[in-house]
Order: sequence, then C-alpha cells, then structure tokens
Amino acid sequence: MSRKLAFIVGTAAMLMGTQVATAQEGGTVKAFSSLSYQHTFDSNDRPNEEGHGIHISGGYFFTPNLAGEIAADFSRFGEEDGVDRDGESLNLKIGGLYAFNRGGLIEPYVGLGGGLANNELDPPDENRRRAFGEVTLGVFSYPSVNFGLRGEFAYRYTDGLPAAAIGTAKSSANEAILRVGVLFPLVRSIPVAAAADTPEPRREVSDSDGDGVPDNMDECPGTPQGVRVNARGCPIDSDADGVPDYKDECPGTAAGVRVDEVGCPMDVSIDRKFEDINFGFDKATLTDYAKSTLDKTAAEIQQLIAEDSELRVDLEGHTDSIGTDAYNKRLGERRATVVRDYLVEKGVGAARISTSSAGESDPIASNETDKGRLLNRRVEVRAMSGN
Repeated sequence: MSRKLAFIVGTAAMLMGTQVATAQEGGTVKAFSSLSYQHTFDSNDRPNEEGHGIHISGGYFFTPNLAGEIAADFSRFGEEDGVDRDGESLNLKIGGLYAFNRGGLIEPYVGLGGGLANNELDPPDENRRRAFGEVTLGVFSYPSVNFGLRGEFAYRYTDGLPAAAIGTAKSSANEAILRVGVLFPLVRSIPVAAAADTPEPRREVSDSDGDGVPDNMDECPGTPQGVRVNARGCPIDSDADGVPDYKDECPGTAAGVRVDEVGCPMDVSIDRKFEDINFGFDKATLTDYAKSTLDKTAAEIQQLIAEDSELRVDLEGHTDSIGTDAYNKRLGERRATVVRDYLVEKGVGAARISTSSAGESDPIASNETDKGRLLNRRVEVRAMSGN
C-alpha cells in the first residue's frame, strides 16, 4: 500500500515541477495540474469509516470552456465500530469539465468522468477492480498567476466493492467526496494585444498661390497675393459682372450690363426692330397671337434696358389704303396706343415709349391683295439706345 501512495506523491511532485518550468504570465489557463486533499464521506455502502486521501490531476482546455482531464486518487478508510478492518481505494479517472467565467477570478465548472477503481479490504485480503462513474461540481480560483485554488464536490458510483465488504456478491457503492487543494497553471493562452493603428503619415498639401485653398481644391490657381477668394479659390466678384473685384474699376454694375475688361459698362448702340403687330380690317384690338408676340417683345426690351438704362421704344402705327388719309392717320395712332398700353402692363416704363402714326403712307406690301393689306395693317416696334 505504501508503494501506491508513493506513486501518487511522486506523480504530484513531477506535475508541480513541470509547472515551474512551463507556467506563463497572464492570459487564460489552458493546461493545468492540481493537488488536493480528498475526503470521502461515510457511506453505508462501504464497511469502513470515512476516508482520507490525496487527489492529483492534469487537464487541458481544448476550447475556451471545455477541458479534458486525467486524474488519480488514493484514500485510506478507517476501522468501523472497533472492527479491525482497513480499506484502501486507488482510482484512475479520465473525463472532462466545462468551465464558466473563463479568465475571471473565480471559474465555476461542472465535470463528468469515469475510470477504473481498485478497492481492497484487509481482512479479508480481498481486491476487486471495477469501473466507476463520477460527476463533479467545483470551482477554480486564481489569486496569483503562478498558482490557484481548487475545490469540488463529487458524486461517485462504483460498480462493485469486495463482496465480503458488504456481504453481497452484487455489491456497488454510492459515495460523496469533497476535494480541496491547489491548482498549478502549466500553459496560458497569451492574449495578443491589438496592434495600434498606425496613423497614415500626413501628406502636406501645397497651396502654390497662398490664398488659403490647397492646390487640389483650387479652381483658380495663380491668384495674386492678398486677393480675397471664395471657397473654390477664385477671386471674389461682388457684382457678378465677370470681372473680379481686384480688377473691377466700376464696382456695383447692375446685373446683366455688358462690361469691358475693367468691369465698366460698355458703350452700346442698340437699334432693334421687333416683329410687327398686325391687326384686323378697321380694328385697333390685339389678337391672341399679337399678345403672345408682345409678351416676348416685352421680355427682350427688359434685357436691353439692363444694358442701356436710357433705352427708348418707338411705336409707329400703319394702315392699308382703304379709307381716307385722315381716318387712317387716326386709326394708326389708336393701334400704336393699344400696343403701348400692353407693353406698360408687361413692365416696360411708359416714359420711355413714344407713339406715332404713318397712316397709309408707308406700305410694305401691295394694297391690291388681301395678304398685302394685312401686312400693311401693323404697328412697328423698335428699341434704340437713348444716347
């Protein structure tokens, strides 16, 4: 029996020596060994008192939570009721455990395993080897990176003790076991520190013209030093005449006015004749087509006024040759007045419009045909510069 105990103790010493050589700082424990005191509670299934012994094991976590474990334990059982009868139990077990809260200070676990039990009773000198199964509930604790503590409660079922031990040939045992001991980390998984993101080197973006807008965004490179620019790097043009402020000798030019290279209004000479407005026979009222034509004419006149604020508009009324000269003179004037009123309604200032009548004196087509007479019944619209 002493040889068995010596084997257990020697194996434990070897595992502890291995721990000294292989333990690693930090990280989660992957491989471990343990050395525990084992107390087997008194059981009616064994003709002895409670047992005391030693338990050693070695295990390895194949996944973050699941480990395999090999263990051996040896216990001696005392005499019961003054009967000179000693008992010994040597057990070899292989199993697995599932641990929770891995990496924490306390790691609870559950285990399941089985193996071969060698139970002896003396007297009589009887030895029986039988299989056993065991479930465990325990906890690991790591107060230090070099060692830990282990405690577990086990329930063991052995399929047979020496027959004389309990007086039956079909003997079996149900026993509760408590183990308390030390835990030795053998291998740890060293967490790999995340590599710090290396910041990309700052690329210096040049600003060749020094206007505060980098070259890769500057739509107007080469701006002279000190010139105010917009977000696109182009010189400010406050009056939007196409000439930047630093070159503009006539700031504040009205929108749409044509300017020269220094931003000043250009001298323009406007002489624009628009489409004639035609009338029915002996009529001074506007047709729908005439109104549509005058709408476009009024819009164009407004654009010309932006170029020449002194622009004037001349309206001259005409008739065909039917009727007296005096009547046709008055009819031509009425037609010019109707056109003037419509243009004023469309926004053309009345002060810049003048009207006149040529009557039948200035035909543009023959009065001998209906088509010719229609062309002659007209108001001519002309815009001219006022200077």
